[in-house]
Amino acid sequence: CSTLLFQKALRVSPSGRARTNTGQVVNMMSVDTNVIMRFVQLAGMTVVTPLQIVISLVLIEKQVGSATWVGIGFLFALVPLNAIIFSSVAKLRRRVLKWQDARVKMTNDVLTGIRVIKYM
Repeated sequence: CSTLLFQKALRVSPSGRARTNTGQVVNMMSVDTNVIMRFVQLAGMTVVTPLQIVISLVLIEKQVGSATWVGIGFLFALVPLNAIIFSSVAKLRRRVLKWQDARVKMTNDVLTGIRVIKYM
C-alpha cells in the first residue's frame, strides 16, 4: 500500500507540488495508508457480518421472544442520531487533519534545519 502511494508521490507534477507542502503530503500518505489497510482488514467482514446478525437475532428471539423486535426498533430509531453524531465527528476530524498537517510541516522544517546546521 505505502509503496503505491510513494510511487504516486514521485510522479506528482511540479505545479501539484507547489500547491501542497511537505506536511500535507506526509499526512495524506499516512492517513491514506491507514485507510487502505483498514479497508483490507474489514472487507472480509462484509460477507460474514450479515450472517452473524441474522443468526444472533434468531437466537435472541428464541431466548427473549417478541421483545427482540422492540430492541431492533429502538436501534433503527437511533440511526438519525448516529448520523448527526458521525457527521460532527467527521467535521472535527477534518479540523484535526489541518493541525496535523501544520505539525508535520513544522517537524519537517525543524529536522531540515538541524540537518543544515549539522552539515555546515
